[in-house]
Amino acid sequence: MALLDETIEKLRGTDPPVEVDLDVGLKADVLQQIHAYWVSKCGAGTMPDRLDIDPHEMGRLLPFVSLFEVSRTADGIELFPRLAGQEMERVMGPIHLRPLDQTLAPHIVERWKNIAAIVVEIRKPIRTVGVVHHREKHYIRSEVYAAPLTHGGPDVGMILVGTVFTMSMD
Repeated sequence: MALLDETIEKLRGTDPPVEVDLDVGLKADVLQQIHAYWVSKCGAGTMPDRLDIDPHEMGRLLPFVSLFEVSRTADGIELFPRLAGQEMERVMGPIHLRPLDQTLAPHIVERWKNIAAIVVEIRKPIRTVGVVHHREKHYIRSEVYAAPLTHGGPDVGMILVGTVFTMSMD
């Protein structure tokens, strides 16, 4: 639990800060629907497998959905975008099937890895809220839903991400 608290504090201490909601109090309707879809796929387990997720079933939710493969290395967690939704790429640029460290600034990659580390540790969905700090887009606010998926084994192997961006009033 100490690592979890440390990671959450690390995200809160970034500029701009990222708020982590372990209770998953989603505000955006589309994220609530993505969460309901994830829950419907859990079956008897605590989380669904990647093979349980069918993009064809997601219909109008698909532009808001991304799938990140999770790898554990000596340095921590690595993420690789297997699917990047249109909403994600509209704001972050093309990241689909591209190494994140080659497409995003290091501070963003670090944020995303910290968010993934929380999901991997608790093995449950989380919600994050923050201001985008990418390519001078400081006027865009994000609400992110990140939920674990297995990938042929018992460990978290992928993360299902739902993202909604709005204009910030700050």
